[in-house]
Amino acid sequence: MASEDNSPIKKERDPILTIGFVVLILAFATVGGIFINDNYLRSENISPAMTGDKVNVNYTGSYYGFYTEDGAAVFDTSIWSIANDSAFLKSFEFALRGSESSYVPISFTIGGTDSYLKTFMAAAYGLRPGDSSQVCIAPADGYGALTADNITVVNAAAITIPRVQVMSYSDFKSIYNGGNDITSNVLIECGPYGWPLSVKYNPNSSSNVTVEHIVTDGAEYRMNKDVNVEVRLTNSSATIELTYIINGGAGLSGVPFSANTSDGSDPTVFIDPSTGIHYENVKLVQVFYKDKNYYITAVDDITSPTGPTVYVLKNTSERVGMYLYFNITRV
Repeated sequence: MASEDNSPIKKERDPILTIGFVVLILAFATVGGIFINDNYLRSENISPAMTGDKVNVNYTGSYYGFYTEDGAAVFDTSIWSIANDSAFLKSFEFALRGSESSYVPISFTIGGTDSYLKTFMAAAYGLRPGDSSQVCIAPADGYGALTADNITVVNAAAITIPRVQVMSYSDFKSIYNGGNDITSNVLIECGPYGWPLSVKYNPNSSSNVTVEHIVTDGAEYRMNKDVNVEVRLTNSSATIELTYIINGGAGLSGVPFSANTSDGSDPTVFIDPSTGIHYENVKLVQVFYKDKNYYITAVDDITSPTGPTVYVLKNTSERVGMYLYFNITRV
């Protein structure tokens, strides 16, 4: 005969209480599940950005490729660590704005009327916070294409600089001193062309800065990591004639060179609508021509030259005619 088990770890359960307890647990689980699911669908931290959504993004815009790629030049960013880091090559018109507190994410509504490039804003579509995207924007969808109205075609030999220049203080700051102030005579050991400048500060004169270019005939100076400038002294040493050399020896002055294009493809040929001359796009080179800054944006097709080498000078903002490369991160 089996003995009756009266172990204290086994206890008879009331079936009604058991059923009630199970129902209560299921009720909590159901309500909790609905609450969790509802928050999952509604959470700003999880939902992808859709048309009509307002988003906050950090961005970095560059030319010649995305900013982490070799040869890319940053023209704008919302990220202080990039703006303030000289390891990232900057474009000619890049300007550091204030301090770190000036660098914050920007806000816009996808598909809205905010004053940002439409293709740029569209690149945030589908991003969740922390997600990133990249977009390349063609000139027509960016800041405009090159046209006969915003380029000037000049003979390469016409690119000259007076060895001694008298100019306004504001022009000096803009052209030769990166927008920086001076209050006395200075020697700039490496100016924008790569050679030294002796600057005489004349505070009582309306044209109050005298700039002397300290150059050697036939010397080659490094303008930046991609461009060298070869110097010839002309007109009894009164004028400097400049030959621009791209990529460490491949020149723009009539010898074959390997052109760089804004979109990273093979050298692109375009036709000047006013002359019909073919030009190859090159990486931008900043020049000082007839008392104004220009950018060499193309050179005649030197594979079959028909005359003297000519430069296409862009006489507008650096960003016009450029492909724009953006890295965007939703925050």
